[in-house]
Amino acid sequence: MSTTEVVNNNDDMVPTTTDLNNFKGGSTSSESFQAPENIDDILKENSKGIFTCSNIPGAKFNNAQLPFIGGAEIQNDDDLPPYATDNLYKEEEYVEFAKRIDEHINSKYENNDVMVIKRRQEIWIKFFHYYGGKKSALSRFLCAREGQVDKAMEMIISCVEFREENDVANILVENDSRNDIVKYIRQHWTATVFGLTYDGSPVQYHHLRNIDVGQLCAPGENNLRIFYLWWMENCLQVQRAGHKAQRDCKGPMCQSIEIYDFKNVSLWTMTYNIFGLRIFSRALDVGQDNYPENLRKAFIINAPTIVTILWSIVLKTLSERTKSKISLTSHDNREGLREFVDDATIDKMFSM
Repeated sequence: MSTTEVVNNNDDMVPTTTDLNNFKGGSTSSESFQAPENIDDILKENSKGIFTCSNIPGAKFNNAQLPFIGGAEIQNDDDLPPYATDNLYKEEEYVEFAKRIDEHINSKYENNDVMVIKRRQEIWIKFFHYYGGKKSALSRFLCAREGQVDKAMEMIISCVEFREENDVANILVENDSRNDIVKYIRQHWTATVFGLTYDGSPVQYHHLRNIDVGQLCAPGENNLRIFYLWWMENCLQVQRAGHKAQRDCKGPMCQSIEIYDFKNVSLWTMTYNIFGLRIFSRALDVGQDNYPENLRKAFIINAPTIVTILWSIVLKTLSERTKSKISLTSHDNREGLREFVDDATIDKMFSM
């Protein structure tokens, strides 16, 4: 397969690292999935010109123009949240985890020369930066494995290797060769990043009445996965910006707030889209594997009866910790949103 082809594989095929890389390095040759020439204008219109550098792939990110849209401010270091979310690990488990990571980074494995070790150290330094610093990064992965050091080691090493193999860090760069397919899919992605809370958490709003899973999945599972890597890296970028601007890089990096609005989503829309959810959910697994502890709070608002019923079933399978992060209501839940977002921003969201 040519490296300039958009991967459009059968739904039953499992994507590989090689498949992901097949798109890297070339633009789409299929006109069906070629972003239109005015794609940036389309994306600006879709996001109503809000926080453009975070909503358009390839746009230059500007830390000086961060929009802050509500919530409580960090007054002093005592207001910072703990690293060990909900006490998911003990201090001695973190110490053991950090020690083993240092040994992994600096150890002289068989046939490893000085340059190999130096290169490994550079990779991990960059990795820690992307995840908000060493302690913030290690804490997220250790929390994700509830203090189990062996499983956390496996997860974080796998993540670092995945990022290197797929050149994930460069997916936000303006001239990255994956930008065309990312922009093509972005026009069908219903989320908009509105800004940050005063304590540094990015806020994204999903207007689900416009969702079309068929359009999202049309370029194929691997290309949808490439897009979602862009989206998650973009979320990390905004989290880092909030961490620096509002917390002076102290304490854990800020997690995201996500709002899913079901207003005017018809039963037909939900039925139509459910057929594409299998490929959609598989592509989005990359988030769970490589971006742990990304969520601070999720609001599901204006939920129709069928969603409420299904949610009551799902709730029985979730931990108390997970349930505490998710709010589901049949109304717009302005009162709950006001904890993080001001009324002017809520009005903008609901007018999209």
